[in-house]
Amino acid sequence: MPTSVVCPNCWSWSELGQRTTCKRCGAQLVFSDGRRVDEIAALTGVLPGSPIAEGAYAAAAPGWMKQQVLVAPARQGVDWVDVARWVVIGYGLLTVAGLLLFGLVFQHISVTVLNPRTGAYTSETLNIGAAAVLVAAVAGAVFALMAWLTQFTIARVIFLMLDAIAVVGTLTQVGTLLQPGGIGIVGLGTLAMNMIWGGVLAMSIFASAPRAN
Repeated sequence: MPTSVVCPNCWSWSELGQRTTCKRCGAQLVFSDGRRVDEIAALTGVLPGSPIAEGAYAAAAPGWMKQQVLVAPARQGVDWVDVARWVVIGYGLLTVAGLLLFGLVFQHISVTVLNPRTGAYTSETLNIGAAAVLVAAVAGAVFALMAWLTQFTIARVIFLMLDAIAVVGTLTQVGTLLQPGGIGIVGLGTLAMNMIWGGVLAMSIFASAPRAN
């Protein structure tokens, strides 16, 4: 094992002597492989100035690594920030898929327009497929940006406020939610997704587990 040690503050190298701290600043000395001299000395019970220190410290490397793994802090609890991000991604995928499906199923729609010259109503067929693809691409980009911004607390607070406004606005239109057919299903699904997202955002702000660096 290399016997050279370095001070992490002064970055001054020297041979291993009898000290475990730097003479200049008092910081704990470390070996070239990152192990602290005082930790290895405590683990082996051998002082740095001992004739057997070099061999004892080399033999202690596996034990030191195992000890560091055992005492490493473990992440506990749910990382609600990641959950909120995945909810946004899932919401975005459903939205994009819905827009594409709408554009595919209702690619050609007929609308009634008034001819200003004759005053007669005529029926025209419009192709909305390309428009649906464009709207889906824009929606996907917006949701991707929101997923990235979710890592920031201020963004989650803003999203939670907007989501609360959306939920209240939806609840004020109870008649739309109770309509049979696709309109009611979309309204109820949107309300459910907004409520789930709002709950996850609230948890990410007030009860988020510490994130690993």
